Amino acid sequence: MKKVDDETMAILREKVEKGELSPIYGMPGAVEAMFEYDEKVKQQKEWIEKYPLIKTGKVPIENFDIKLIPTLSKKAKEYGFTILLIQLVAELDITNESIVEYCNLWKEIKANSGRVCVINNYIHTKENYLGKSIVHDLKHFADMMISIVWTLSQKDVVRKLEIDSIGKYLKNPKALNCFSEYVDFLAVLNEMDNTQKHAITNQMSLLAGRDEPCFCCIDSNHNKDIWNVSVKVVSVAQTVEHFNAFYKFSMDKISELCN
Repeated sequence: MKKVDDETMAILREKVEKGELSPIYGMPGAVEAMFEYDEKVKQQKEWIEKYPLIKTGKVPIENFDIKLIPTLSKKAKEYGFTILLIQLVAELDITNESIVEYCNLWKEIKANSGRVCVINNYIHTKENYLGKSIVHDLKHFADMMISIVWTLSQKDVVRKLEIDSIGKYLKNPKALNCFSEYVDFLAVLNEMDNTQKHAITNQMSLLAGRDEPCFCCIDSNHNKDIWNVSVKVVSVAQTVEHFNAFYKFSMDKISELCN
């Protein structure tokens, strides 16, 4: 963190005493955090061109703006969806940071750097773990958006959510025809997440993309035959691209249902 010199702090405190600045400018730690914040925002905006990031309208460290979520109806607010949407978007900030780290680790493994040679197991394990975490984050967001859209689509007050996940939606896609364009993407995302969580074979190997960062898993047909497995590999860039399309559509659909 950049340290603020005594002369600068003296000037700021004088302005605070005169009422020209907020009291927070008289706190050295807060002023240092402001400098750090500006620098990190600048650094993270450079990520946009370098990494396949989720397009939330902000970089991870930027403070949240309520304009990033749809203007909600009274009905949606009563369900508590304002807080839910803010939290969901905020969590994707952490997911974006994970994507950056995941891609950087993949590059390091691909280059077989000196660090990889020395701490091989940790780096491979972390890359594998981050991949699973990112897939789970994307799936969780999709689950929640499906839940919100289904709830707002009902005429009566909802007490029990009948469609609250990708899995339940895929079993009854006619319940939400609006997502028909995203069925294939949602099915892959759901299968990847479930395999990574439940397949015992998936815990027995560390896989990585050959030509680009990928999400990988080893399925054994729901653990029904662990001697016959299938390897599933999907591009990180393509997955995030499809997710961004789903993200925008979902937000637009919520906005439509609230008008």
